[in-house]
Amino acid sequence: NSLMSLGYTLLSQNLHSMVETVGLHTHFGNLHLPQKNAQPMVEASRLVAVKIARGWQRRRFYEAFVAGLNEAEARSAETQTWIEFAVMAHYLDAETGQEIFAKYEEILANLRRLIDNADAWTF
Repeated sequence: NSLMSLGYTLLSQNLHSMVETVGLHTHFGNLHLPQKNAQPMVEASRLVAVKIARGWQRRRFYEAFVAGLNEAEARSAETQTWIEFAVMAHYLDAETGQEIFAKYEEILANLRRLIDNADAWTF
């Protein structure tokens, strides 16, 4: 249990750090005041952290844990789509869009590792 707790703490910090790197706070997402045109991207980004937290809280049940992480994975991919739209509409410059998109690739990779090793995290 101690090793699982340590592993989760390290992974959780990594995921939260990546979400915060793209401009969101994982605990205070409701305090962000997005520009009108950025609303869909910001909402999708907030839901990534919410789905990760919800999945973690359900880790006692393998299927619920994986389902929560799958939802987070879907929201991450949705956010990437909004990032692409924001670049095409010139709400974001291409360089910033590429940086944020790459961070979400890291988030997706970490989520996939969690899903692939869900047995180690459930009890």
